[in-house]
Amino acid sequence: MAIKNRLLSKLKPTYVSMNMAENAHPQKLHPILHRLTEARAC
Repeated sequence: MAIKNRLLSKLKPTYVSMNMAENAHPQKLHPILHRLTEARAC
């Protein structure tokens, strides 16, 4: 159960970030890419 909660806690911000990236100006993508990199590392 703890693994499931941890995974979901990482996936939700990633999903939001991906949706934001579709419409974001390229200069504003740095924080989004940083979040995706953090999620990948976990």
